[in-house]
Amino acid sequence: MWSMKTKIYIRTFGCQMNAADSGVMRGILEDRGFEFSEKPEDAELVIFNSCSVRDHAENRMFSNLGLAMKKNPEAAFILAGCTAKRYGEELFKRFPRLGAVMAPSELFSIGDIAEKVMSGGRAAALEGGSYGFVSRRGGVSEFVVIQTGCDNYCSYCVVPFLRDAERYRPAEDILREAECLAASGTNEIVFLGQNVNSYRDEKTGGDFPDLLARAAKIDGIRRIRFLTSHPKDISGKLIAEFASNPKLARHLHLPVQSGSDSVLKAMNRKYGSGDYLKILEKLRESVPDIAFTTDVIVGFPGETDSDFAQTLNLIRSADFDGVYVFKYSPREGTASFSMKDDVRDEQKKERLSAALALAKELALKKREGWIGQKAETLFENDDVGHSSQNYLVFKKGAKAGDFGGVRIKAVSGFRLIAE
Repeated sequence: MWSMKTKIYIRTFGCQMNAADSGVMRGILEDRGFEFSEKPEDAELVIFNSCSVRDHAENRMFSNLGLAMKKNPEAAFILAGCTAKRYGEELFKRFPRLGAVMAPSELFSIGDIAEKVMSGGRAAALEGGSYGFVSRRGGVSEFVVIQTGCDNYCSYCVVPFLRDAERYRPAEDILREAECLAASGTNEIVFLGQNVNSYRDEKTGGDFPDLLARAAKIDGIRRIRFLTSHPKDISGKLIAEFASNPKLARHLHLPVQSGSDSVLKAMNRKYGSGDYLKILEKLRESVPDIAFTTDVIVGFPGETDSDFAQTLNLIRSADFDGVYVFKYSPREGTASFSMKDDVRDEQKKERLSAALALAKELALKKREGWIGQKAETLFENDDVGHSSQNYLVFKKGAKAGDFGGVRIKAVSGFRLIAE
């Protein structure tokens, strides 16, 4: 039986969207009077917010869920997120102690679901739901969701099936949430969505650059970031907003996935490698100090040695500040699942190592170029912050919330060390 003092533990797996969703759930549950535990073994209700983007992430979550149930035999459990959406009520057979499974779209039902589970009931909230207004307090940097779902249907990706079609929050709600955060002391907001570039406010017709311009007018917000962007939706208007909006961080994460046009076509990415490089060129012309990071998948079905060589060439040509590299993971229900997975696992591992080595080489060279330079940095925690280019910066004695230029004296690993 639940009470106003029931302790809850939330563990998050996967992307920034899941981290944002977990934060919203926590806020809703705190408003209901629930308390929170830092350890799953001390909680009476344990919530796992899950990820299904890759097989490895899913299996790791299942393993941790089973272990948590063993360590806390008295607690009730809720599985939220993409894995819950993917498997639905089948999960009750695999994990009989589960009290509820909840899709990402049902995020704002967590209060009612938690109360039902703690009263001995069981719930399966897998369809429908909507994103509501969130009035919350925050830390130095906070996520603000502006868009959910995806309409792109990249051939390898399960997100459109698990987070549904694209939906956009009203600009009024987004800005009100940002204003609440700013009033509580938040200095940086990070707009989140599966594809933020496609954002449209249904009431005003405003697009994503319009939203960025309006957010920049909020008192107290010193910096704005956003994730994630799709290359096909990078517009001239967005590039102009980067150049004219001083609050926009000088960083863009723009997943390329492959440097081979034939692989990009098979992935249904809707652009070519040349198109991608032209986007970077235009942005660098408008914003010379901008940094770029990207995602790359190696071992996609049909990827030849030549295709992979083209990917390495693109990484060099793009001169990325950071590259996140992943082995292709077939996901049932996607278009690529029916393709022959003809790249041997040994080849995938070799390509992964080669791409990571090149990425490390470029990243270190970029960071060494900052020695002796001033980097505008916001410190999210004491001693540790991020530059506008999203480099990790360490400065002994800096306090959470400090913001301004710091001179870089050295590089340690991938960290910039400030004087």
